[in-house]
Amino acid sequence: MVPGSDKGNKYSRTDLEKIRKRAREIWARKRESFNTALNDWLQAEQELKAGNKLEHTRSDQYTGEEIAKIKERAQAIRDMKVRSLHTAFDDWIEAEQELKEELTKKINILDLFDMWFLRVSPRVASLLNEETPVRHGIFDSELGKEYVELMSECIK
Repeated sequence: MVPGSDKGNKYSRTDLEKIRKRAREIWARKRESFNTALNDWLQAEQELKAGNKLEHTRSDQYTGEEIAKIKERAQAIRDMKVRSLHTAFDDWIEAEQELKEELTKKINILDLFDMWFLRVSPRVASLLNEETPVRHGIFDSELGKEYVELMSECIK
């Protein structure tokens, strides 16, 4: 993909596979954080103990009210995890954004040549229309300057 190319934002198969792989990694990371109801319960219990919202410290001493508090907090933790699990599309977008810099640095040589030719054509035409004889070195200098500028733009 070349910046500014009018051929669209098509990715190569290699680029698409990199995005797919990263999107799967993002989904797996989210899924791993989902864990189990037991982990949610234990996290809720720990949070409520740390905030002194439980009167008893041992689980076999909890009152019905304390169990209800833990259950409510565990459900809230579970709900937050569910909300954090975006769709596969969101994971794809996240992966694409992470890889964007790498993907935009790839330059299709044919696109690069087309861009270079479009940029130098007017200058070459004006050199040929000048009444003074054109030296070979002038062409090389003009073409080389445009090439260097184009490459530096594509690498940014």
